[in-house]
Amino acid sequence: MLARQAAAEPGCANGQPDASPVGKGEQVIVDYFKAVDNRDYVAAWGYLDQPVRAKYGDIEVNRDAMSLSNFSEEMREHLKCVRVTKITVADSTDPDISASRGIQWYQVTFDAEYITPFEGGAGTLPSFYKTRVDPQPLIIDEGMSP
Repeated sequence: MLARQAAAEPGCANGQPDASPVGKGEQVIVDYFKAVDNRDYVAAWGYLDQPVRAKYGDIEVNRDAMSLSNFSEEMREHLKCVRVTKITVADSTDPDISASRGIQWYQVTFDAEYITPFEGGAGTLPSFYKTRVDPQPLIIDEGMSP
């Protein structure tokens, strides 16, 4: 069994309350960021579906360990702490959105302290996360817009 990393600093949300998720789609986002904040990158990785994992080089099953290492290194390098403070359903024209299939985009507000900016884009974590709740709740996409 892997040893857990030391938890990030508890004051990251600047006194704001944590988000109260409603439903499995929101819960998987909150759980993902709690794992990242606790530096439990193995648990965080488990909340990501293949399309998101591919962003870290996981394009084949046998590369999963290398991709997890890339993900862990990137989070350690860029994030001091992160906490979700609000989640709302995002307006989207994405044709894959389906309440019956449990697929939805969410806009996430969080407080994060960055060690260094993420490369490319805004240099911060994406503000939008797409989840699928069945058969297992997972984050299936992320972006600066839905």
